[in-house]
Amino acid sequence: MESSTLEEYAESEQLRLPIAPAHRSLHGVVRARAGSALQGVTVCFLKASAEVRVSGACVDTDGAGQFGFSELPSEARSVLASRHGYRPHREILDPATTSLDLVIELDAGGESVTGRVVDASGGSVLGALVTLRGNGDAAMAVASSALEGRFELASSPGAVEVCAQAEAYSRTCSALGDPSEEHVLVLTPESKIVGRVRSKVDGSGIVGASVVASNRNGLRVPARTTSSGDDGTFTFDALPAGGYELVAVSGNARSSEQWVAVGLGETSADLTLWAAPAVRLRARILVGGIACPVGIIELAGPLYARGFTSETGHVEVAGVIPGRYDATADCDGALSQSVSLDIQAAPVEQVFDLVQLGDSSRASAATAPNGGTIQATVAGEPSAAFAAFVQSGDGSLRRGRRNGAKFVFEQLPVGEYRVYLDDNVEQARPARIAREGEVVDVQLRAAEKAWLRGRVTSDEGVPIADAWVSASRSDLISTLAGAPPTLTAADGSFNLAAVARAPYTLTVASPFGDAELHSVKAGDELQVRVRAPASLSGRVQTAQGRPVPDFTLTYRAERDASGYERRGANSAFNLPMLEPDTYTLQVTSPLGSALEQVRLGPRQAATITLTLSEPPRSTTD
Repeated sequence: MESSTLEEYAESEQLRLPIAPAHRSLHGVVRARAGSALQGVTVCFLKASAEVRVSGACVDTDGAGQFGFSELPSEARSVLASRHGYRPHREILDPATTSLDLVIELDAGGESVTGRVVDASGGSVLGALVTLRGNGDAAMAVASSALEGRFELASSPGAVEVCAQAEAYSRTCSALGDPSEEHVLVLTPESKIVGRVRSKVDGSGIVGASVVASNRNGLRVPARTTSSGDDGTFTFDALPAGGYELVAVSGNARSSEQWVAVGLGETSADLTLWAAPAVRLRARILVGGIACPVGIIELAGPLYARGFTSETGHVEVAGVIPGRYDATADCDGALSQSVSLDIQAAPVEQVFDLVQLGDSSRASAATAPNGGTIQATVAGEPSAAFAAFVQSGDGSLRRGRRNGAKFVFEQLPVGEYRVYLDDNVEQARPARIAREGEVVDVQLRAAEKAWLRGRVTSDEGVPIADAWVSASRSDLISTLAGAPPTLTAADGSFNLAAVARAPYTLTVASPFGDAELHSVKAGDELQVRVRAPASLSGRVQTAQGRPVPDFTLTYRAERDASGYERRGANSAFNLPMLEPDTYTLQVTSPLGSALEQVRLGPRQAATITLTLSEPPRSTTD
């Protein structure tokens, strides 16, 4: 085991960047490795997160390969040079230098990513910022859309999607696949979320808190992260319309999750994220005393959180609220380890030293996994299977860990099981674990896929591109994973793998509205029309205009016989992403009740005040 402590790590890993001067400039030249100057290279300055601003952050080189920024902001930490036909290059900047002169050399080569940027009406968008991205906001290559909205930029290893963004538009992304594919990126008017992070202790603004906005209405927009400013304020711009869950986390504070819905082109009302005291967990994951560079720690307790290790095996989870947690450490090729942690007011430090799989010399009754293991080998076309599941006798499900053409299920109790691929329960194979430590092999065959095919349009019949389409078995009680969701093409069309003759519920989510079809089957030609959602927020008060601390809200749509119930607090409620319809709302509380009807149209964001009538007074004979 390495002797370095967590305190030494915290000290050594701390980023010590010199404070950037108030005014900096950057000039330079870009040339090919062979020596000739390159014209038309897009050069952008990047933040510490390697994210690029939409405007003012990029310039193109002239005929002599020259570029310049007369005023370089303090947030600039590196520059990225990109041009099709050449591999992108990123150069780290010295933040302490006031005047920077660079010579950037690009290597020829690399495949090109091409496409068009258009708006919702199909019109071309000129000058949009087009970026290649990996897993996160880091830009790996940059270009601008030209005439007819066309773009071309060099691919970069590790890139998983191409994104476009322009002033007053939301960011739109498309997954990278076939290099010959032309990507059509449809921009919609941007929505914004604004707010402030404040301390529950003294009400002051919290500086430098990490604020995360996660889409929760099915658009599958990647989570966005920003930091609160000097007064605790924060802004998310360039968001697609939809519903978002916000949470703020710092080293010593965490807010509860708060939901907000923003319509197309709208800016939210000012939100306040109240952050309560929390602590920081520092840990290190080792395997046989050697650092695990690809490990993960998961916390399950008053909240769920996880963190990933650095190359030295260190991991940090901020904003952990007090309470008892089960902490589980995992590393590829090692047995997982779990401990119980009682986290209170003081920061927590923990070291996990895992046992490598197959290392019988270190495995013991204390470290060996309980139960047995099922290994499912996939015959046929393993790549056609997206996931494998094991179902126990009580109906509970576990998802297998993929290892090449195999799926592995570990730490299974003794008992009878059924193992199958994706949602194809009809081809489940039996397996039995008879004793602790037993390894059972099962042969599975990837079935030939049937397809759910169709087209998504608006109410007016206009094709909707880049809508998320997903499907789940509607004849099974358990939630199963079938084919991953897919995006519609430019003409609104989609294809989803499915089990032949099985009924599915098809769900569509887009900035222009959502839709759901029931009992559809592979082979059906599906026509899906989406309607723009509405939202309703309101206030509940007594007959005297006083607040209502706790209440129950029941609401029912005219075209939906089933009702929905929600607990409310502090007199306020918010119902995002509602189908346009007439709704009946009923509020009940110890202070009284209220009944009201409201009609919501497409894209309408309505507000309402519900005044309670007092409950009847009890009488005594």
